[in-house]
Amino acid sequence: MVGDDQRLTIPYWFNEMVSYRPESLKYVDGVAVHYYTDMFVSPVKLEAVTKTHPEKFILATEACEGVNAGQKNFVLLGSWERARSYILDILEDLNYNLVGWIDWNLCLDPRGGPNWASNFADAAIIVDKTNDEFIKQPMFYAMGHFSKFIPRGSRRIKVKEHKSIFELSLRHVAFITPRGTIVAVIYNDGRSQTISITIKNRQLKVKLEGDSVSTIEFQSDEVMTLQTKGIDK
Repeated sequence: MVGDDQRLTIPYWFNEMVSYRPESLKYVDGVAVHYYTDMFVSPVKLEAVTKTHPEKFILATEACEGVNAGQKNFVLLGSWERARSYILDILEDLNYNLVGWIDWNLCLDPRGGPNWASNFADAAIIVDKTNDEFIKQPMFYAMGHFSKFIPRGSRRIKVKEHKSIFELSLRHVAFITPRGTIVAVIYNDGRSQTISITIKNRQLKVKLEGDSVSTIEFQSDEVMTLQTKGIDK
């Protein structure tokens, strides 16, 4: 893999490599990309690879919270906001054909280490050796909505969303899995609401809590439609 840096650098480094040494592509399977500036850089940058060299995969190889500018707490127990950042970034990456998403830290201590460079950060699991316990953070469960239900070999499918002009769009992605099911991950960034998921002549009503992520799995057909039915007061 080449790159292993932020989205912003992909077009420059990839195009520089291809133009300077075209034969180098023979030794490249894919491109690695990091998470830390995604909130400032459009995922359209990823198309520098996917449109020109669709045979090369892109993998998100490093992500964590607690290290960005302005974040004063390396470890912030129970932070939904950090889980939300994970959810939105994974959804965005998957919709731009990234093949996976890797957290930088599986487990850290309550300080956000150990780390020889004092480069402390947050993690999905915090291990408290003093109290002989570990804490699963909201980020852990956020990742589980994807890692538990979208197995290797899944293929992303199209989702059509129908809503009124006054309703917020949902963030979502859907896959056909090797086990013959459709998995849809839906993030509702607003108030609680009820939606209908339609596949051909079948329909399922789902209530989405406000500021929540939901994963739905069911038997597969090719096209899925999301339709907002109204917002609960």
